[in-house]
Amino acid sequence: MQLPLRLRTSLALAGFLPALAACEASSHLAAASIRMGVADTTFALRVGQEARVGGQVLRIAFLAVTNDSRCPIGAACFWEGNASLQVGVTSGTGPTVAYILNTAIEPRAVDIPFYRLTLVGLDPYPSLSASLPPEPYVATFRLQRAGYGPD
Repeated sequence: MQLPLRLRTSLALAGFLPALAACEASSHLAAASIRMGVADTTFALRVGQEARVGGQVLRIAFLAVTNDSRCPIGAACFWEGNASLQVGVTSGTGPTVAYILNTAIEPRAVDIPFYRLTLVGLDPYPSLSASLPPEPYVATFRLQRAGYGPD
């Protein structure tokens, strides 16, 4: 028994649209593309974005700011404070491994497959006048190939 054309078209679209939406969602996350084997580079990501190294060989995602206790601009603090953020690293088709990196305390860097990932900075700085939603955060990272000498 053959289904009517309208029903076949609807069923085909029902299967196609979620796949299309998934492709669109994943392409939205890609913010930086880094050539595999690069020795030393920096890149910036917003919360929810990812950098892809060597296409899909290695993916580094900025997942969230988990804490931001940095001394606000305009305040007099006895300590600079610290911000912690969570990154997710996926190598090939393996599972995503979550890491916490900090701005002022250890760990500021983590060894991942083939590279060392270091948190260089997190902007914007907190302000006394307004609290920050997660969207405006931009983290700057340094990616160094394992065994690369200069700091």
